[in-house]
Amino acid sequence: MNGAEDFRPRPGQRRILEYEGGLLGVAAVPGSGKTTTIAHLAAELLHRRSRGLGPLTAAGRVLVVTYQAAAADALRGRIARALAGRRLPPAGYEVRTLHSLAFGIVQTWPGHAGTDSDFRVLDERSQQELIDRALGEWSAGNRHRWEPLAPGEHDTAWEERWGRIGAEIARTVIAGAKNQRLDAEGLLALLSAAADRGENGDLPLRLLAIGAELYGRYQLLVENGGGIDFNDMVRLAVDLLASHEDVAQRLGARWPVVLEDEAQDSVPLQEELLGRLTSGSGHWIRVGDPNQSITSTFTSADPRFLRRFLERGDVGTVEMSVSGRCAPGIMGLANGLVAWTCEAYPVPRSGRRPSAANGWIRPGPGIRSRIRRTGTAPSPCAPSTTGPRSWPTPPGGPSASPGPGPSAPSPCSCPPTVSASRWPRSCARRGSPSTSA
Repeated sequence: MNGAEDFRPRPGQRRILEYEGGLLGVAAVPGSGKTTTIAHLAAELLHRRSRGLGPLTAAGRVLVVTYQAAAADALRGRIARALAGRRLPPAGYEVRTLHSLAFGIVQTWPGHAGTDSDFRVLDERSQQELIDRALGEWSAGNRHRWEPLAPGEHDTAWEERWGRIGAEIARTVIAGAKNQRLDAEGLLALLSAAADRGENGDLPLRLLAIGAELYGRYQLLVENGGGIDFNDMVRLAVDLLASHEDVAQRLGARWPVVLEDEAQDSVPLQEELLGRLTSGSGHWIRVGDPNQSITSTFTSADPRFLRRFLERGDVGTVEMSVSGRCAPGIMGLANGLVAWTCEAYPVPRSGRRPSAANGWIRPGPGIRSRIRRTGTAPSPCAPSTTGPRSWPTPPGGPSASPGPGPSAPSPCSCPPTVSASRWPRSCARRGSPSTSA
């Protein structure tokens, strides 16, 4: 893509490019062009500003935030190309990872953040070394706490396993507590109160208490070494903005519009950071896929936080449901998995309005013709002759009425072998896939 003339936005993308300000949540399926749309929106905002239009102030810049350094590099290049297509210079925007944004804020005002000006950020290896050290010290003096946890007879093999298990407990508890802005003492107090109320059961509380004590030892080692970890960095930046409104206002004037990519990878503390940056202008767009979050396997991220944002009454929503990435069979498999998950594990919805995050994937133009030329793969929607039939059947059986309104297409983006009546009821409450973007 060399310029604006090569970008032909789909209807959902066009709605985003028409953004005029305020809070906007975008529920986008894989392959729908999330990053491309963000790049062209940044260019469009700068183009409008050159004509005295739009929410971007004369001296302000567009701040684009993502979660991986490689993604940030790719976004910089895409925005520069989109600006070149509009005959604009590559200026007026900044692309940051969320941690580099937090680092820059703390580094600029270390006194306000309560840290030294020459603080160092621990890399993953250094963090792990301190966790291992804290675990070794704690385990030596608390054998009566962890030895009984052995699934069988205590032996040397269990001691080795405990080293891995204890380190994982420490990492999980430390990240979770810091993202809730809890220190070790505060966490232990909460666990003590929960134990008094008889909540969570004995074993989970015992493991969490061990994690909290490891957290305290780890944090002491971090502070004695004059460093901070990645979770500290975001927490310190949020605390700084919360306690120094003048700093938040200055940064808000510098970045009056914030565009957030891969928002499903966010955690509440990171969401709060961007929320405080945009509290003055209110111009914040969050783009993500509410049905996936790869980083949730090793961070405190969870897509439910993005879904919660999409359900807020003060947030406008747009869906990007058309994908150009894969064949209809793959889309059908993904849609079937989402449908089964909605039926087997329904989540009560308490928001003021239905979520825009239906998550159904539809094929983009040209997908079917490419499949016809190369041959059609077996439909994942068709009844299996070799494996279990795991797609859900709604209450009332396959012939149950789908309810008022036009019939929904098959949850699979392939020849419709599943009727509208087989849409799971729990998903239908959130809206069924449509034929328009």
